[in-house]
Amino acid sequence: MTDRTATHLGDHSPQERPLWLQVVLVTSIALIAMISMLPFLGIAKLLGVDMSKLSGAQFQFQAVPVLFFFGYGATVVLVIALAQKYLHRRSLKDLGFRPGFLIPLITGTIFGIATKAVWLAMLLLSADEYSFSNIVPTDLSMISYVLHYLYFLIGFITLNSFIEEFSIRAYPFENLRKRIHPVVLAVASSAVFTVGHFLANEFSIPYALALMSAGLLYSCVYFQTGSIWAIIGLHNGANWFTFTFFGSSWKIGHIYETTISGTPQWIVEYSSCIAYLLAIGVAFTLARLGVISYFFGTSKIEYPSDDSQQTS
Repeated sequence: MTDRTATHLGDHSPQERPLWLQVVLVTSIALIAMISMLPFLGIAKLLGVDMSKLSGAQFQFQAVPVLFFFGYGATVVLVIALAQKYLHRRSLKDLGFRPGFLIPLITGTIFGIATKAVWLAMLLLSADEYSFSNIVPTDLSMISYVLHYLYFLIGFITLNSFIEEFSIRAYPFENLRKRIHPVVLAVASSAVFTVGHFLANEFSIPYALALMSAGLLYSCVYFQTGSIWAIIGLHNGANWFTFTFFGSSWKIGHIYETTISGTPQWIVEYSSCIAYLLAIGVAFTLARLGVISYFFGTSKIEYPSDDSQQTS
């Protein structure tokens, strides 16, 4: 018999909890963090604020919607920080916040841009013709453009990348990686990442495969580097490149109208997925060569032992 009976979730240490309970807790906290946007949407509706204008061709830079979006980001951090402290008894720093964020952020961004550049190269090399035209209005004031572009960089892509990587990858990975195989975690988080995008987008198999492969790439890089800054940069770089050449409005990063014709349909549909899969291969190659461990000071991926997977 035990000296003490656990009556609260917090009475179990993460190592003592049955695996099923740890999975339920982590999944619930991640879900609560992600849906914490709903109260902000409700308040915005009561105030007559149109939150849909934070994205797409109809984007308008307005203080209240932007503040609500940043408030949502702060709420995600708060929910997970409380879970880390009281449920998992760990520090928020354990979620990939390794010392020195600038180099991982820049390195990840470059890798993300390179990945999407491969995608664009596949489209162009197989096309009959293509063209690029600058769509930023020539009569636009510099101050207006800079303010919109700063929001695009800081809010639209960086905060969005942070919210997704923090809640979908770093938080569940760090609280389950010693008990569940990394491949299982990578596939599960990528599936959630994929499904989440179809809440606001029409479903298609090519897009689903592109999202799934992107999620697997982000997971792979996180496990190899242990740095949330690296995958935020990677996510940022990929989104920046996409919106720069294939966006919907200059107000949210679109600079060049890209026109491509004659590209085979299968390349149009699956080139993005192929580019992400190639990037995964590059990431694993760099890890095997010791490049990632040299720059990030990480060791090989830590796999769970048989004992750590016991459910009672």
